[in-house]
This record gives sequence, structure tokens and C-alpha cells, in this order.
Amino acid sequence: MGGGEVLHYLLSTDPSLSPKPQIAGLLLESPLVGLHPDTQPNTITVMAGRMVARLMPHRQMKQDLDAAYMSRSEKVRRDWVDDPLCHDTGTLEGLAAMLDRSGSLIALSNGQQVTGLTNQLPCPIWLAHGDGDKVNAFEDSKRLCDALVVEGGDKEFKNYPGGYHKLHCEPEGIGEQFTRDAGEWMLKRARKETNDVDEARPKL
Repeated sequence: MGGGEVLHYLLSTDPSLSPKPQIAGLLLESPLVGLHPDTQPNTITVMAGRMVARLMPHRQMKQDLDAAYMSRSEKVRRDWVDDPLCHDTGTLEGLAAMLDRSGSLIALSNGQQVTGLTNQLPCPIWLAHGDGDKVNAFEDSKRLCDALVVEGGDKEFKNYPGGYHKLHCEPEGIGEQFTRDAGEWMLKRARKETNDVDEARPKL
């Protein structure tokens, strides 16, 4: 959900959100562009929730996520279930806004014009997603990344075959590989920033 929020913010053309701070790069892990079909609430639930949200926007609703979708690691699944902050509960207003942001990002990824959004991203992007993720849809993330325009073309979509939602916790070397890839991406750009600053300094 956080990845979808950051994307929506950086792609927003809303004047009230400008000027945005200068951001050196955007790293996303399994972001919510679109929900996986196995996770999506049914249409009747969504419609009913939207109607009630108009009258009681702060009313809470629990939308359970299956712990089996989080990771192939049994320990990670247990930790997620036992974590009191992973309560799957939100306000109707918040859940409706989440679905609205998702719908806008999906439309943008399909080449549609979306009021209030642009496909021009103001910074480099590295987007990691496992094609075994059944929480957020892998295909939607890939399609959006392909549709984004980044100055200098500095964008990368990284697929982790078989990886579930929590890539950094995945077993069989996936979590370790994710950590290495993310670290290398950051260090490469940090070195470039340092070199650019050094070159811009006056020579004594």
C-alpha cells in the first residue's frame, strides 16, 4: 500500500502538492498498483463499502489477508499473524481511497489519460516484484513500470521468479538476493552523486 501511495504522490499534478522535494531515487518492493485477483474484495463488498463510506467514512472494516500469501517461509507467516500491527483493519474512507489510487495507477499503466496524474516520474526508479505474489499483482506493477517515463531512462523492473509478497523475507536465497540488488542500486547512484559533486567543485 505504501508503494502505491508514493507512486501516486510523485506522479500527481495537484498544485497543492508542489513543489515536491528533490528525490534521488525511488525503490519499490511489491507495490500496490493493483490487487491480485486472489486478494481483491468482491464487487458487492466494494459497492456496499463505498455507499456506507459516504455516511460513515470513519467506520472500520476488516479485510483479512491470507498469511499464506505473505511468504513461503512458515516463520515469516507466523510472525505476520502474531504482529498486532498487522490487523487488516482500515476505515471505509481509507479503503475506498486505496482502491481509487489503484484504479488510477492501473489506468495510467494502460496508456489512459488520468486527471491529476502524469506518467512522467521525476526520479530514477527500481521496482522489485515476485511473480508468485498473490497480494499485489505482479503484472500490474510490470505494466506501470513500462509505462513510466524517466529522464535519462533510469528505470528498472526486477522480477524475482516464484517470490511471494515479502521479498526481503523470502527463503531459498531470494531475500538475500533482493537485499544485494537493492543495495547495489543505491550505492551505484550514491557514487554517481558523489562524483558529480566532486567534479563540480572548483579546483584549487
